[in-house]
Order: sequence, then structure tokens, then C-alpha cells
Amino acid sequence: MGVSQAERRRVRHPDSKRTRLSSYLIFAVLFTAGLIVSHLTILDLPYFWDEAGQFIPQTFDLLRNGDWYATSVTPNVHPPGVMAYLATIWRITGPHIVITRLAMLLLAALGLLFAFRLAILLTGQARGIPALLVVLLLACSPLFYSQAMLVQLDMPAMVFTMLSLLLFLENRIALCVVACTVLVVVKETGIVAPGVFGLVLLTEKRWRDAFLFFVPAFVLAGWLAYLRSQTGHVFGSAEFTHFNVQFALGFLHLGLGALRRVSYLFVENLHILGTVAIVAGLWRGRFAGRNWSVTGLFALAHVVGVTVIGGATLERYLLPVIPLFYMAAVLGAEALPGLWRKVCLFGMLIGLLIGLFWNPPFWPFPYENNLAFVDFVKLHQDAADYVSLRFNGEKIVTAWPLGSALRNPDLGYVNRPIPTTELLDFSASRIRKIPREQMDVLILYSRDWDPPNNLMHHPLVRGLLRRSWGYEAPIGRFEVEGELGLKPLKRWERGGQWLEIYGRP
Repeated sequence: MGVSQAERRRVRHPDSKRTRLSSYLIFAVLFTAGLIVSHLTILDLPYFWDEAGQFIPQTFDLLRNGDWYATSVTPNVHPPGVMAYLATIWRITGPHIVITRLAMLLLAALGLLFAFRLAILLTGQARGIPALLVVLLLACSPLFYSQAMLVQLDMPAMVFTMLSLLLFLENRIALCVVACTVLVVVKETGIVAPGVFGLVLLTEKRWRDAFLFFVPAFVLAGWLAYLRSQTGHVFGSAEFTHFNVQFALGFLHLGLGALRRVSYLFVENLHILGTVAIVAGLWRGRFAGRNWSVTGLFALAHVVGVTVIGGATLERYLLPVIPLFYMAAVLGAEALPGLWRKVCLFGMLIGLLIGLFWNPPFWPFPYENNLAFVDFVKLHQDAADYVSLRFNGEKIVTAWPLGSALRNPDLGYVNRPIPTTELLDFSASRIRKIPREQMDVLILYSRDWDPPNNLMHHPLVRGLLRRSWGYEAPIGRFEVEGELGLKPLKRWERGGQWLEIYGRP
């Protein structure tokens, strides 16, 4: 008796499914091993910046007290998904820094796997092994490399964005809704993805499927309602609301934020070569079809969303769309002649590798964008060791986040709490408000990247920043010695950053 073609497909399907699953498991192991090996020398690095100031204390609040929002630091709008993930692991292993770094790298490896699978779908018609090239570009991205190990929300948001977009394009709507729900529990800005998906389905008159994407919105609304009931503010606190909503909507802030987004996504780290490839691909019609239309709509909506909402115009907010940029660049490069295709793709890869170590020469940037964050943390380790050995009872003044690092042993810098007065910044007006009898030691450090030819030093730029943001330059060494009567005790420098300790003679 003959066997129909449909029956043959049904017979082969389980084996092919198992083969695909085993292949993806192999890739997952390879991606995880690669990330761990590439971060091996810095796995024990103490917590950095927003880790120390927000996400690690919030995780301890959940672990020790069962608090779903931050109580030991200022609460904010961020949902507790990542913190719950870490607290669950800590209950089993204990709150060790290395375990925390490995847990975040495991998430990052899943992000590479989902990006790999999505790249197969979106770039399958390109020559060679385009999906692996996308993974290589993403893994070498300075921003992804640094965020892969840090306890922050945007890398996990990228992971579930890749998964959600993949499931949506594969028309696996129920699973996509689940992934989108997890996404908004990881970060509130993840609501853009289900919003776009629902809108696309509405335009296709798939009413039932479209309304399923209200589920993530209801979950996020429930979190905001809970937060308001506990803190009195729908976004956690009045100061967070002012900075990230009211202040963020200023015309100048929006303009500069948009400029930074465009610059980082399309120009910096030799992304300009990828932009050339994308333009060539658009010219040749490489991005035709529903899959790329949905992907492009989501990317645009996300960039606009994180530009409009958020006082800090941080590049890490772009992480959910950066893999999509690399996918578009790889596919777009197919429209270029052979030599130019190689120049664009491998030139961009070289630019990314250089960007891991090279800092912008003319403007400041967040240290978390590349390996500069390692220099920052190690400077603070040196200072914490010095303060622990040298001082006992002196009144110490410094700015956030070093003050938190000295006061809180959980952050990995000190073995005992060191009482410290913590300022928001090093502006002279703030420091002058501290009575002299309450300041025996002053610790200054480079909170911002300040290259010799920094455009921020131009009088016109300084004046604009002062009028729009109330910017005030940090206090200088001569003012510290002349007005405050403090003398330099110790100075360290690493990678263009510095830290100085002043004390009473």
C-alpha cells in the first residue's frame, strides 16, 4: 500500500523537530560558553552604577523582605521580573556576585539564540551563513558585551523582544502573547511590542488575535496599580515621575535624545557601514514583505518610545532594536558588489571590536557602553580598599554611586558599612552646603567621560546646558584646597578616568 505525501510529512516531522531542537541546544551551549569565556576575567566585578543604586538593592528587598518594589532605595516604575529571577537563584545559591553575573550571561545567551533564530527567518535569502554573522556582530557589540553581565533591564528586554517578534512572525499568537507578557514584566517599555503586534492584526482584520494582545497591557496596568497603592505614585515616586516623564518631554531634551539615538544606531562604532548596506538594500527592494514591514514598524515604534519617555537618554535603551539593525545590514549588504559587501560587514565588525576599548574623543558617553565600566568599578574598588584601611570614624563625603558602595557591603566593595554623606553630584554649590565640621574626607571622581577636546566645554554648549538642565561644572582642585581647606591624599587613574581623595592636613 502506498503512503501519501502528507503521511510521509507526518512521519518525518517528529524526527526533524527533534533534530532542530538538538541543533538549537548545541547553539545555546556554544553561545553560553562563548559569553562566559569572553567575560571570564571580570565575573567577580562588584556592582556598577544603576546596579548598585537600584536593581541589586531592589533584589535584596525582594529576597529578604518579600517587597516587590524597592524599599531600601527610591522606588520607581520598573517591574520586578529581573529582580524576581535573580532572587529565585539567590535563594538556592546565595547572593554571590559571580552567580549573579553568570545568571545574566545565561539570559544574554538566550538572547543570542533567539536573535539567531529570528535572523534565519529574516535573512535566509542572503548568501553564506547570515544568521551566524548577525550573532557575531551582536556578540561583539560593545553595548551588548557590557550589558550582557550587568543587572539591568534592557538586555533581558532584548531577549524577550527577540522571542516575541519571532513568535509573531511565525504566527504562533498564543505563545507570542505569553512572551509579550513576560516582556512587560521585565521592563515597562516592552509594551511597545504587543501594541505594534495588535495594531498589525487589526489592520489585517484578525480581531480575535488582536485583542489577545491586551493581556500584556492588563498585566502592566495591574503592576502600576499595585505600585500606586503601595507608594502613592503610579510611577513609584514623584522624583522619578518628574525626571522620566515631565522633564523628558522638553523640546530640547527630545531633540538631543533623538540625535543621540540616530547617532548611536546608524553612525557610531562604524555602524555607518551597516547603514550604507541598509540603504542599498532598501534601494534594491530587499526588505519587501510582511516580515520586514512588521520588524521595521516595531523598530521605529521602539526608538520613538524610548526617546519620548525617559529622562536619561541612555544607549542601552536601544538594545531591543540593535540585533534588528544587524539583520538589516547583513541582508542589505546583498545588494552591494562583492568587495563592498565584505567592506561593509567586516569593517563594521572591526569597528565594534575597536569600540569595546575606544572611547569617543569629542563628547561624553555612559561608561556602561563599553569596557570603560570596568575601569570605573576598579577605581572605586581601589578607593574603597584605601578608605577601609586608612580611615575610622572620619566624616566622608562623596557622590552617588560611590557613597552607596561604601555604605552597603552587599555591593561588593567593602566588608563593613562605612558611614558616608552622599551627594547627587560634585557641583560646587552642593559641596559648599556641607558644614566643614561634617567633612573630614572628600572623594572626587570622574562621573562622566571628559576627553581633552570635549565639546561640552564650549561656552555655547555650557550655557545651553545651564539654562535647560541647570548644569553646573564640578568643583575644582583649587576650590577644594582653597575654600574647603582639604589637601590631596591619594589619586588613581585608569583609562582616562580618575579618582582623588582629599582630607584634613
